[in-house]
Amino acid sequence: MTDRQESRAKGEATRKANAEAKAARYEQERQDKALVAQAMRGILGDDGATAREKIFAALTLDAIDLADLVPWRAARLYDSDADTAAFARAVKEITTATEASDSADA
Repeated sequence: MTDRQESRAKGEATRKANAEAKAARYEQERQDKALVAQAMRGILGDDGATAREKIFAALTLDAIDLADLVPWRAARLYDSDADTAAFARAVKEITTATEASDSADA
């Protein structure tokens, strides 16, 4: 094999490895978004959730699904509004969904 052929083969191997890594990252991101979306829908459907928790869930779904659930101007009202309780609840929902998903896979 000539130097040029060897260089071309190395380049092709690198491109293939990069494409595989990119596909793996994309798949993980897709799974993560689905898990977060499931948790946020759980909060939206929960009669015990506060209005702020539901707004947080709607804004999160809007951001990850790009579904235009929340009008742009309404979403801007919450740009500087940090609701740590709603965030904590969302984290709990995601953790619960992750644990349920992990136990179903086992």
